[in-house]
Amino acid sequence: MANLERNLVQAVVGVRSFVPAKDFELSKRFYSDLGFSINHADSDVAEISIGKFSFILQNKYDPRWAEFTALHLYVKDMGAWWKHIDGLKLREKYGVKSSIAPAMQKWGLSVSFVYDPSNVLWHVCECKAACLTLMRMAGELELRPRDLLSAIRH
Repeated sequence: MANLERNLVQAVVGVRSFVPAKDFELSKRFYSDLGFSINHADSDVAEISIGKFSFILQNKYDPRWAEFTALHLYVKDMGAWWKHIDGLKLREKYGVKSSIAPAMQKWGLSVSFVYDPSNVLWHVCECKAACLTLMRMAGELELRPRDLLSAIRH
């Protein structure tokens, strides 16, 4: 990688996705119940975060956009997260599709699936110590996602 490219890569401090909201207020309550914080909100957008990770909830909706939006949330303790998710009774409270209990996926991670009020799909993935180490190394070594997934499986 050329020196200029390396400097540009090292200057990146984050990437955030825009997530659609069919009902902006309902979506903010949903994410707050899940454990996210609302850091900033106006009538158009809300910065939603959990720890040092965040996304932008947008008061804009297109069913095709929502249907094809999926996000990963990596957690250290799937059991604790699933207990939290299941206890929230999201289907009853928000009218969302039923959350799907954690199951081992063919790529080697335990994943549960959660839908938000706009039908955005969240993959809640358990990431044990080895996974966390590999993710940190991927950032330091500039590994591509497919290289990281291959390493996690082996």
